[in-house]
Amino acid sequence: MASIVGGDTVTICVGLFFLFLPVQEVVHHRKIDAHQVEVTGTISWVSRGRLTDSYYATYTYGGREVESDSFTTERYLTESDTVCLEIDSTSPERARPCGERYSFRTFCNITFGSLLLLSGAWTHVKGPKRRKSRGTITGWRVRRTKAPVPTADDAADDAETVAETASPTRNPG
Repeated sequence: MASIVGGDTVTICVGLFFLFLPVQEVVHHRKIDAHQVEVTGTISWVSRGRLTDSYYATYTYGGREVESDSFTTERYLTESDTVCLEIDSTSPERARPCGERYSFRTFCNITFGSLLLLSGAWTHVKGPKRRKSRGTITGWRVRRTKAPVPTADDAADDAETVAETASPTRNPG
């Protein structure tokens, strides 16, 4: 059971989490690449985070006003900044700044997830380290259990059993 739920399994699960975390962003960018149209938009609002900022933009496409899904960029933008955007013509709310593909965060998540996944798989394949012990036939440590110590009650029960089986009153026949 320890090999099923060991440190290697936890490492593999965390690696898969970090590996598949940016999948939605990668799919988002591939759809923009397939049906790419450039438009000029205005940053409508900014959500400041601890590590990255998320931006939302408004622009006109196909005669209607569109607000984008959140996107990240390495540039520092403020509200009402004008920005060039690449959008998906089949779903115009998908947008990214012109010339940018994947964010640094996506790259880090994919790299970190891959490394964790590989190290967990390596640990799982190689198995836990076993120390050799001297004096055994196979060279591996053997766990020995001690025999239970008999009590006075056990000795009395054994004496009764011996007396019953050795009794001369047995009637062969």
